[in-house]
Amino acid sequence: MRCDNAVFPIYIYIFEDSHIIEVYSYLDTVISENKRAGVSEFCTRVNSGMPIGNFEFDMEDGEVKYKTSIALGDNIEFLTDDVIDRLIEINYNNIDLYYPGFMQINFSNNFDVKTIIEEIEKPESE
Repeated sequence: MRCDNAVFPIYIYIFEDSHIIEVYSYLDTVISENKRAGVSEFCTRVNSGMPIGNFEFDMEDGEVKYKTSIALGDNIEFLTDDVIDRLIEINYNNIDLYYPGFMQINFSNNFDVKTIIEEIEKPESE
């Protein structure tokens, strides 16, 4: 998916037996080993209170991905193109929104995670 800040690979996994759909998008950069603690804090803080979706961070290999999902159970009739489109839209909007923060942490020697998040989440009118 080509977004404002980068191009993100997006994968959609469908589990037919359990009626679960997962949408994953991946950061185009692996986080340097010496920056993983900062990115871990960033993900934890950003995920807190996020209504739909979450960042997943692999501390071993430095991979960052964003997941949105839905579990329909027996309510398969609720699965529409609009539902799938919304899962994808939320996914790429959030990974693109927070992408600059990941890059700032990964490529800067001086950063404050709280400040980065405040700048990203600041309303545009300010």
